[in-house]
Amino acid sequence: MSLEADLARIIEQGMRKALEGHVCCCAPSGASGPRTRSRSTGAPPRTGYTVAEVAASLSVPYKTALRLVREKRLRAIWTGHAYVVPVAALDEYLATSD
Repeated sequence: MSLEADLARIIEQGMRKALEGHVCCCAPSGASGPRTRSRSTGAPPRTGYTVAEVAASLSVPYKTALRLVREKRLRAIWTGHAYVVPVAALDEYLATSD
């Protein structure tokens, strides 16, 4: 095997291992149904949403959703590169915003 093929194989194995059991906001943006394991994929339940997904679900602009997070009106977790809004936090916000 060539060096390039070895590196490609090592990177692919590393990515698979890194993504094993990964649960966060990475589910497809249309996946908002029941929070149970999918029978077809066995994927774990959704635990959080991106600010863009929250904005879409609230029918507000992205910057408005981001402002809610920054003003701590909507609980979110900073992951080092993006905010993740936990499912429970969005449910709480919707319950109190009536």
